[in-house]
Amino acid sequence: MRIVRFDEGRVGLLEGGEVCDVSEAFPGHGESWPEVHFIRAIGRWEETLPRLESARSSGARKPLEDCRLLPPVLNPSKIVAAPVNYIAHREEMLVDYTVENAGFFLKSPTSIVGPEDAIRLPFSDRRQDPEVELAAIIGRKAYKVRAEDALAHVFAYTIAIDVTVRGKEDRPYRKSFDTFTPIGPCLLTPDELGDPQNLQLRLSVNGELRQDAHTSDMVCGVAELIERASWAFPLLPGDVLMTGTPEGVSRIYPGDRIEVEIDKIGGFSMPVEEAG
Repeated sequence: MRIVRFDEGRVGLLEGGEVCDVSEAFPGHGESWPEVHFIRAIGRWEETLPRLESARSSGARKPLEDCRLLPPVLNPSKIVAAPVNYIAHREEMLVDYTVENAGFFLKSPTSIVGPEDAIRLPFSDRRQDPEVELAAIIGRKAYKVRAEDALAHVFAYTIAIDVTVRGKEDRPYRKSFDTFTPIGPCLLTPDELGDPQNLQLRLSVNGELRQDAHTSDMVCGVAELIERASWAFPLLPGDVLMTGTPEGVSRIYPGDRIEVEIDKIGGFSMPVEEAG
């Protein structure tokens, strides 16, 4: 199942180049801030699914190219990110640690934007990099779960870009500027994605391939990341778990265009602008 948010906060299923509007299965869709109906529905998926199937049979359909895709998840309680989870990335960053001994950091949920938005760079004199990552969206509360049980807590997967300002400040500051967490284009449910450790991920800038790696190269796989993170704090429905980026990070500038893709999930392309 490929779930999207589109246009004015509607919810749809992406099927064969069309979006089937199933918003009626998500009570409260289109509500004013804070928009939490979608996360609420994720947390009550057993109740949501019958409504979704009913809405699917009668929902209006619209060509994907006529839809404006929004962030597939909005207003999570937290974005949990894994630093240095690929060995080759550790080597290029010249650090002597990985997520195994560095732990996690949190990004501000207000940094989330959709696949058709722009990354806006706040500095003209500092290096700022985009980092492609597989992201897991939590479906039910995970607290002190074991790795062997962890993937049962994942609702879906998506693509995330972790935009980073290089510098000496703590990561939550350097990675939480507005527009610094693009996600999309859809949420792909685990039954269609399969093994999260068997995916190729790529990032290009202006058509030049910069990152090209495989999720099997992670130091800690998705299940182990959930185990480690949930040992420290509960992961709640809608939370975004970013799983780290591979080697190939490099600077971007206003006027650039970034393209990302991950096997099975798809991809998206977005411009880079100077923050106003």
